[in-house]
Amino acid sequence: MHPILICISAVLGVAPPLDCNHNYVDDAIDILQGVSVDWNADGIPDECQDCNDCDGNGMPESIERSAASGLVGQYFNSQGVAGEFRTRVLTRIDPNINFQWNNGSPDPVVPNDAFVVRWTGTITAPTTGLCTFYTTSDDGVRLWVNGQLLVDKWISQSPTTWSGSITLQQGQRYKLRMDYQEAGGGAMAMLEWQPSGQQRQVVPSSAFGVMTDADGNGWPDACSDCDGNGVVDAQEILARTALDCNDNCVLDQCEIGQSATVGYWRFEEASGDVLDSSPSGLNGVPTGIVRSPDVAVSLVPATAQVNGGSVSLAANGSFLVNDPSGILASGGDSFTVEAWVRIDTLATGATADARQALVQRKVLASGDKAADFIVYAQGGNMPSAGLRNYGKTSQFSGRELVLVFGNNGAASGSFWTVTSNLQISDTDWHYISVAVDGKNQEARFVIDDRVEFAAFADQGHVVVAAPLLVGAHTDSTGAVNQRLRGSIDELRISSGLIEAPMLLLRSGSADCNGNGRPDGCDLANGTSYDCNGDGLLNECEADCNGNGQGDPCDITGGQSQDCNQDGVPDECQLSGNDCDADGVPDDCQWSTQDCNENQIVDACEITANPGADCNGDAVLDYCQVNLDYLYRRDDGGAEFGIRSVGTHMAWMNQFRVTDNASVITAIDMQFVFMTELQPVQICIWSDPNNDGDPSDARALRVIDTLAGPQGVIRRFECEDTFVGVNGASFFVGAIVSLAETSYFPAALDVSGAPPLRKAWFVGASSVIDPNDLTANALEVTTIEESLFPGTWIVRGVALSAANDCNRNTILDSCDLAAGTSVDSNGNQLPDECEDCNGNNVLDSLDVASGTSVDCQQDGKPDECQLDGGDNDCDANGIPDVCQLVGHDCNRNSVVDACDIAAGTSSDSDLTGVPDECEDCNRNGTLDSSDVATGFSADCQSDLIPDECQLGDAPLEVEYAYDDGTRDGNYGVSGIADLIWMNACSTASGGETIGAIRVMLGNAFSGVTYRVGLWSDPNGDGIPDDAQVIVSVPAATEFANQNAFDTIQIPPTYVGPAGTSFFVGVIYRDEFGNQAPVGVDLSGTDLKTWIAIGSTVDPNNLSAATLYGYLTQGDGLVRAYGFSGSLPYDCNQNQKPDGCDIADGTLTDIDGDGVPENCGTCASDLNRDGSVTGADLGRLLGDWGTNSASDINRDGVVNGADLGILLGDWGACN
Repeated sequence: MHPILICISAVLGVAPPLDCNHNYVDDAIDILQGVSVDWNADGIPDECQDCNDCDGNGMPESIERSAASGLVGQYFNSQGVAGEFRTRVLTRIDPNINFQWNNGSPDPVVPNDAFVVRWTGTITAPTTGLCTFYTTSDDGVRLWVNGQLLVDKWISQSPTTWSGSITLQQGQRYKLRMDYQEAGGGAMAMLEWQPSGQQRQVVPSSAFGVMTDADGNGWPDACSDCDGNGVVDAQEILARTALDCNDNCVLDQCEIGQSATVGYWRFEEASGDVLDSSPSGLNGVPTGIVRSPDVAVSLVPATAQVNGGSVSLAANGSFLVNDPSGILASGGDSFTVEAWVRIDTLATGATADARQALVQRKVLASGDKAADFIVYAQGGNMPSAGLRNYGKTSQFSGRELVLVFGNNGAASGSFWTVTSNLQISDTDWHYISVAVDGKNQEARFVIDDRVEFAAFADQGHVVVAAPLLVGAHTDSTGAVNQRLRGSIDELRISSGLIEAPMLLLRSGSADCNGNGRPDGCDLANGTSYDCNGDGLLNECEADCNGNGQGDPCDITGGQSQDCNQDGVPDECQLSGNDCDADGVPDDCQWSTQDCNENQIVDACEITANPGADCNGDAVLDYCQVNLDYLYRRDDGGAEFGIRSVGTHMAWMNQFRVTDNASVITAIDMQFVFMTELQPVQICIWSDPNNDGDPSDARALRVIDTLAGPQGVIRRFECEDTFVGVNGASFFVGAIVSLAETSYFPAALDVSGAPPLRKAWFVGASSVIDPNDLTANALEVTTIEESLFPGTWIVRGVALSAANDCNRNTILDSCDLAAGTSVDSNGNQLPDECEDCNGNNVLDSLDVASGTSVDCQQDGKPDECQLDGGDNDCDANGIPDVCQLVGHDCNRNSVVDACDIAAGTSSDSDLTGVPDECEDCNRNGTLDSSDVATGFSADCQSDLIPDECQLGDAPLEVEYAYDDGTRDGNYGVSGIADLIWMNACSTASGGETIGAIRVMLGNAFSGVTYRVGLWSDPNGDGIPDDAQVIVSVPAATEFANQNAFDTIQIPPTYVGPAGTSFFVGVIYRDEFGNQAPVGVDLSGTDLKTWIAIGSTVDPNNLSAATLYGYLTQGDGLVRAYGFSGSLPYDCNQNQKPDGCDIADGTLTDIDGDGVPENCGTCASDLNRDGSVTGADLGRLLGDWGTNSASDINRDGVVNGADLGILLGDWGACN
């Protein structure tokens, strides 16, 4: 384009504009408008003058080299955080340091408060001897002379003088650096000295040199000389004696000839494996150092996702890289660590648990004092834990970037830290870098486009022969901890300091085509192309198919397929890898066409062995015979972590083989509250006597492994293990050492109604032998016998011979076709699979002939469904499930006789019925006793109190505040009484309460609690004076579910319309840590009260330890009221209608058991069918009270009620 512009301009007679920075604006206008700076007033923007600031201090070298004296002052806006080098806003030459800014600032671009200054240059000693320097500042100050830290007072302070001394030689130039911070208020900074033999004075300008040029070559010492020819690179570029084709101030020959990268991991595989750009790969196992000496990619992508993959450390844990040659060692010198990071779980405070390590290099089983270096992406409390801390020193959030070095001192805390103010505070992807300038003792932190510098004084540095651990840290025992809880991409370690401004935009530096120019320049000027954007020129890519185009270009352009995404066209991987000659590599078909997972395509296996597909359906018989089957009892969520007594624990679930699923191939298990990577044994046990008790269990398979991350259900694969035929009992579980008192490793699910005697555990005083669980055992018991019902989150993964019922490894259909099996009833099953009792008669014929009973009507004889006694608790030959109807009165899914035999229920009257089922009025006394003592009437002489035969109260009026959905659970830690209740006011027609509904929170199924009604004596809706009217026991049916328990209570009159009363729950948490109070959090009516304490008196609630009302929700407790009669007591005389009919009180002309006319009215107070003097006498006796004689229900017996009674005088209609 430029030649054309010049030609047109020549025709017009106008000189072309100068636009060296290519912003389409004339350079002179850029300078005039302040867009560009022109320090030396030569009319050329500084950014266009080759490498005009090679030492990176913001001052062009042309100015530094020409200045006679003074110091370079760099002024930073701390952005409100005192003492932080945040944003450089000004660079200038100050003659000396003697400033009194008071409440102002050094320059309009510098804020009045929260700014810092860094002065650098040289100082020349006027005499030989001890020289004392004095700093006076408001606020903090640090001073270095000749690299020695003389003053270190980086604090907020009023004007204060500090001093330090150093021996100098007359005429010698020394490096000088002074950092100053202004926190707020007044501001001043002064530097004085007292050379040997002279008076103390402000250091004069003449003593300073602007440029730090200790070697006297006329250029700042910090400027690079990458080719080692004694000429600064910037000088060579300026003189055009060396090339810099990409204008990055690095000589082309240096970019081509060297790479600072010593380790680079790209995490490119879609599978999540860890790969780098070299042929070597790291898959989470120690495979040795992975190096990429020539990185043929864009080293820092625009986003992590550009590279097509990352690794989630939450799933894969951490990655170990062996480094026997010390390639990755820092060497106590400069190095750079870079990565893209996404934190899924952010630190919530400055604690040890909050630390998340990006990478460490140290001996695994050693303290941090032996660390070469550790980089934390979330520092937690690490900054305050070291021997000495630099950078940010207080008010840690726990999310700061932190760099740690060990110095191998004697003390356990012999490590030191450098901490950045930069933090990762969201769950997005971020580019981070930590670069160490060993020469100038400075750390450079980067997060995205934010850069921060932190000076340090080296406290000693240890370099050890050690591996690199990515994504985690290890403690002094070698146990992995402080994991990075998220994902990593593009991790790279470089052996030198990479300047912060270059970190975000570096491009590849190789010269793969050998033309003497970095590849990046070839791409920039269009002489080469990069079709797939990986930074490697097309001509340098592999070309396995010889079509003259790089393989990646073939793939991205669609000319070739790459089914396994390994960057190699499929057609180049067919040799010995395409058994069916379909042009697709076999390994790409394994996921969908290798059902037996033997890495042979099924079609090829059938071709080689036609007998492997006996029915010719193109599916391997093996895969139709062996189908996955899961033995499982849990719902996937653990409510508790459990530990046994003793120092070692085993826990296991008991199962019985069903559906021919007799081969266990894996175990799924969850661990909680235990250190990750703790050694464990995963076991499969037989049950020799088949009784479901593991006391005699013998190990069939033991897997020595390590526990996975807490709270994750992990699959442990094992060799195929045969556990028995259908009905055989077996166990799956784990054994672990309870090394710490904080370990509660066994994940327990208590939701729903867990089956009993299925979840077992063993506690022992020493190591547990998998083949002798009872040796050294302190307890061998079920979870319900020790604590409460539940089931372990332990599952067995099995192969079920669903299509091979006789387990001869031949499909049933092929057995029948070959005649090796008979199918006499034509149901496509071999007869031998339909003779469960082995009497050579089909099960269906046994049932049809009456030889066998089939109580479940499922076509299987009962004797085949007893599960070794597990399903026949009373050993009567009838499956328990068939006896539950009519024989499970307490609805616990256990036959009543077995409850009594096991002692879980009492039978004090020896009727064969649990006592809890013979107390219909729930008064704690057997019904027969109530009748015998006269406490209850029994007009039918059936030993059932009359009040229990009147029918359930109708649910006519509902007292509720909730919306029917449980949004949360409330409770306390520890054993306690909990009483919660809702304040209500009676509504007309609902003055008598007949039922209560409760939705419990985190409680245990089958646990007994009570529901009740309370009066409110002073009627204020506050239960501090509440008194129990009635309470009845209840058993949980729907704990921890969105369903109500419904409890019928004796009909209880609570008062006329408008009467205040309470309905609630009395619950004893016997185990602690439950949260039984179910709460609706969608809104609040401020009507739910709660009382909690070690013991709570239901009649003195305000004395509880905790007492008050819920402010954020409503308790899920409801009452139901009605008026009128109960279903089977139409005349409301507390006697069943059947008895009234029998004694003539009521008539039943049609004999249907329902009285034609109840013969009662409101004034018939004694319910004898007539209003007589007896009723009048009762009313007069109750005069002035609130009682049943209050006929009009206005709250008091008075003249109005007397008038109604007299009007009803005589027989009721």
